[in-house]
Amino acid sequence: MSEQGRQHNQKLKAFLTYKYLLENSDANHCFSAGDIADFLINDIGISAERRSIYKDIDEINKAILALKHEETLDWAEDKLEENDKYKAIVYDASKKGFYVKKRECKLSEISVIAECIYSAKFITEEQAYKYVEIITDILASKYQAEEILHEAVLLDRGKTINDAVFENVQKINKAMKTKSGKTPHTPEKISFKYLTTTINKTAAERRHGEKYIVSPYKLVINDGNYYLLGYDDKSAAARTYRVDRMKDIKSLGIPRDGEELFRAVDEKAFVMQKFGMYDGKKEFVTLRFINPLLDAVIDKFGNKLFYQKVDDKHFSVQVQVPITDQFFGWLCSFGKRVKITAPPSAQDKFKEYLDKIRSIY
Repeated sequence: MSEQGRQHNQKLKAFLTYKYLLENSDANHCFSAGDIADFLINDIGISAERRSIYKDIDEINKAILALKHEETLDWAEDKLEENDKYKAIVYDASKKGFYVKKRECKLSEISVIAECIYSAKFITEEQAYKYVEIITDILASKYQAEEILHEAVLLDRGKTINDAVFENVQKINKAMKTKSGKTPHTPEKISFKYLTTTINKTAAERRHGEKYIVSPYKLVINDGNYYLLGYDDKSAAARTYRVDRMKDIKSLGIPRDGEELFRAVDEKAFVMQKFGMYDGKKEFVTLRFINPLLDAVIDKFGNKLFYQKVDDKHFSVQVQVPITDQFFGWLCSFGKRVKITAPPSAQDKFKEYLDKIRSIY
């Protein structure tokens, strides 16, 4: 590259300096002005002097602060002269180098975001790794990214094989929206085919490929899966659908039904009914647990749960729940560590539930 060409690319120098530090530096990895100049000359082909690197870093800090607070460059310059805490790129005298101090997220926060991505069942395994790489590229240095990627172990969590989940979500949101820009939009029905997994581990269309006609109302994430809560035309009732099992979604341009139904219910309670063990007529039940299970009980019923000591080893709670197989299944997960103590009718139903299971063996 000619000297003239190098001089022409001087406009890119500050940007490339920031990009280099953003990708490579952190509190444990600092780079001197000489290191940065060597990178620009040897790797990029742009002439650079150490003195100009200092000036570029000052300008970068000023621009970042001004953009963040939507203020002028003069305001940012005054703030930086006032206090070094406003600097995004700082100089570490002990390590004799610069590093990016102010990032959008702490390393611990980036790790949490990564784990959320890994744990989402509606994201394919391939997508999960891709998305984590994207956020670490943007938010972390390469050394921090290596730490996060090294720590992450993607276990088999029944992840979807459908890579069109986000496309499905966009189509559903578009059908549900009430505005298109500034123009009012009437939420409309959608049609789709619904998939099920066969014994041969292949996807088959339910209802022999017949289209579902549904009025969409809410997208819900539960237990790592995306669900659509909607009003089904065929059954004239509220239903839930796994978004990763939906195929060929189309907006129909027909105003949705079910408004009265969804206006009349407590939305949060309704979602709990659909996804928890709370679907049915509720009754008061008294349960006795061993003390180590208190956290598990609070996780299930909430922090406002009232419980009392029975003896040195047990506590009891009274909860209002439907007496359903889902509730009994949850109790079974604790084995002999829990007992229904009242009412007798709930005890009898639980015995019947256990007898039904025992009868098939």
